[in-house]
Amino acid sequence: SSGINAEYGDLGDEVPVVTPPIPRCKVCRTYVNPYVQLNDGARRWKCNICARLNDMPADYFYGEDGRRVPFNIDSRPELNSALVEYIAPSEYTTRPPQAAVYLYLIDVSIGAVQTGMVKMACKVLEEELDSIPGDSRRCIGIICFSSKLHYFNLHKNSGQPQMLVVADLDEPFIPTIDELIVNIKEEKQKIKDLLS
Repeated sequence: SSGINAEYGDLGDEVPVVTPPIPRCKVCRTYVNPYVQLNDGARRWKCNICARLNDMPADYFYGEDGRRVPFNIDSRPELNSALVEYIAPSEYTTRPPQAAVYLYLIDVSIGAVQTGMVKMACKVLEEELDSIPGDSRRCIGIICFSSKLHYFNLHKNSGQPQMLVVADLDEPFIPTIDELIVNIKEEKQKIKDLLS
């Protein structure tokens, strides 16, 4: 199904792909986006997060053949769509790509339990574990919430899944990443045991 965004129109079935140059704010590192303010004939842009005035890369004003072309905002999906995919070259990364991490939050309030939402969420998540995108390093964490937070330690050294309940929501305790996030491939049975 195609995505519709009232402010930017039909996004279609494909997410627009943006390749370098990828303008970023010099101060806060925000990517250029539809909410920035273009100045000086689009040669500069004002960051919508920190208000810093930044220069637009010169490549924005030249075609693939190296000839100068007029700036065309319609040809820049990053300035028209709130949803884009950036294809960043290796020089944009400071470390190798990290494993995909998925943190699922499940409402376990009385209403969610009574309507069957909790049971359905757990069933779907259990059925779709193998379909979660990522390589063999992909990880998962599960937090349940109601009037309290319920963290689950699924780490291989924990034996059975362990639940930590935190009642103080004003200053909640947060477990370490090693206690909260586990590799799906390594701990699949423990995850399924928790969800069933």
